Amino acid sequence: MLLQGGSNKKSELQGLGSPEEIDLFVQQQSALVARAKREEAQQRVRHLKLDLAQRVVLLLLVVLIVVALLIGAISDPGLLKAALGGGGSAMLVSALYRLGAKERASPE
Repeated sequence: MLLQGGSNKKSELQGLGSPEEIDLFVQQQSALVARAKREEAQQRVRHLKLDLAQRVVLLLLVVLIVVALLIGAISDPGLLKAALGGGGSAMLVSALYRLGAKERASPE
């Protein structure tokens, strides 16, 4: 590969004499750019899949906690206050987590 981040670009460009060599060089550089964009897109997809998995696990935990508290509240009406407090706490924690994830995701 002719230009892979070296500082001697002018000397490599001067070595290209024929139009065929120039065309081949341009094709190589275009292929390198396309490959870098493809790898970046694949990394973005991996990150989105991981984020989705984290959200699913968090949602399942919240649902399980709320269901367990509601079952307890049905068996003992005094636990209804605890169920509401626990559900509210879970919603607050998930909202704070989501806010923190958004702040980490935006580089600006």
